[in-house]
Amino acid sequence: MHFDTAPGWRGGQNQVFLLMRELKKYNISQLLLSPPGSPLGEKSKELGIDFVALNVKNDLDIPAGLKLRKKVKDFMPDIIHFHTSRALGVGSWALKNIKTGKICTRRVDLPVSGSIINRMKYKSADIIVAISQFICDYMKNSGYINTELVYSSVDIDSYYHKRCYGRENGINVAMAGAFDLRHKDFETFIKSAAFIGKNTECNNIKFIIAGSGPDRKKIESIIRSENAEDIVSIRGFVEDMSLFLKQVDILVHNVNFEGLGTVILQGMASGLPVVASDAGGIPEIIQNGNNGFLVPVKDYRESADRIVALAADKKLRENMGTAGRQTVLSRFSPKVMARRYMDIYRRGLEK
Repeated sequence: MHFDTAPGWRGGQNQVFLLMRELKKYNISQLLLSPPGSPLGEKSKELGIDFVALNVKNDLDIPAGLKLRKKVKDFMPDIIHFHTSRALGVGSWALKNIKTGKICTRRVDLPVSGSIINRMKYKSADIIVAISQFICDYMKNSGYINTELVYSSVDIDSYYHKRCYGRENGINVAMAGAFDLRHKDFETFIKSAAFIGKNTECNNIKFIIAGSGPDRKKIESIIRSENAEDIVSIRGFVEDMSLFLKQVDILVHNVNFEGLGTVILQGMASGLPVVASDAGGIPEIIQNGNNGFLVPVKDYRESADRIVALAADKKLRENMGTAGRQTVLSRFSPKVMARRYMDIYRRGLEK
């Protein structure tokens, strides 16, 4: 049984979908609990996986907890996999004394709150899965020694990798992600664009922002304040990332913190060179100067310098793009992720 409480579609929900799809190949019976109308719930139906709508308001949502307990008793899963903190919060008390393996995935590199509720819920899991070594080390250092590493993955075959690195009509530089400035640092991206526009002769570079979220108006305001309206455009939410990335030449990922960075993996799978912040689990993907560039957090000048270097050198873009795709093929495929989870599920049954 998979339990995900997110109502929208972000990197975490894509990972759940890829995992369910891979597990289906091994004829593993699966059931998904997710909020009513959630994109993940709808996509699970495409896989032929049963979906039960369950909305959870908070960790102590009693009606949701009672419904969860009933569904677990009806389905009798060998393993219940909690994919969000809130799912684990409800499950930690609602499933007390029910004999089933309990696995949870920790996707963010934020500190775990020191509240009693948070400590109790993470202690209730048989195995905690971290999506990067950075998160894994943090959790173990915080006392959760039953934490193990399973990297996130990207659907390699869905992304275009036979690309033209010598685009004649200019260079498209893009950043994609949720419009949440606390997490995704679109401000640094915009400042890099403005700096390039004012201080270099690279007038063939266009900057694209893709995504949606609560901070759109703030992002628009930053573009205006930097006088970057002529070179920075907002594409909005992108339904098909593989098609969008086909139109991109350089992917940038400026963040304040990051568990791993699914969009980086998508860019690499597309054969793109990547410029990303040296934060969280990102250095576990990018080998600086080989398959991409790492830049200090909030350093728009360094980010701009790397973008200009890539824009000016077709061979550098091609070499980094090729190395990046090989990185994804060898370490971040759904097959590798699913096999690692299956091993953890087996050991979860022994707890």
